[in-house]
Amino acid sequence: ALNDKFFRCKEDIYGQETSKQVMFHHQEDIIDQLVNIDTHKYGKENEILKQKVANLEMKLKRKQNENMNLLEIIANASDDELHRVSEIYDLKEALECQNKQSEKLAGEFSVKVKDKIESLNGKNFQSELEETRTALKSTTEEIWLLKEKLKVEEATMN
Repeated sequence: ALNDKFFRCKEDIYGQETSKQVMFHHQEDIIDQLVNIDTHKYGKENEILKQKVANLEMKLKRKQNENMNLLEIIANASDDELHRVSEIYDLKEALECQNKQSEKLAGEFSVKVKDKIESLNGKNFQSELEETRTALKSTTEEIWLLKEKLKVEEATMN
């Protein structure tokens, strides 16, 4: 392997140098101080981030609760709406039933009135009609006289 032209030992390349390492007098103290500074600095940032995460988690929980409450309200409103719609349909059916019954009663009433009119004597009906016309005429004349008196009184007052 020593004759291999692509392989050379490390010592052949660099020679017989000895490596030198710089040593600080208090190297371990300095490393501890850097770790403390690093831990202190990032510790505060970590605490701030943890607090922010906790606040965001609380906000998320509140929003989730609000969403659940809104979903419950919507469900209740939907149930109430369905109940109202059901009541409206029931009322429509009752109204239709009442309309049919009133039409039936109106038909029966008109038949009874027709029978009653036919049963009345035509002369009696005519005489009652004449009496009513006479009473209406006299009442109309009285009203006309009272209006004239009112006009005269208003004219004398002015």
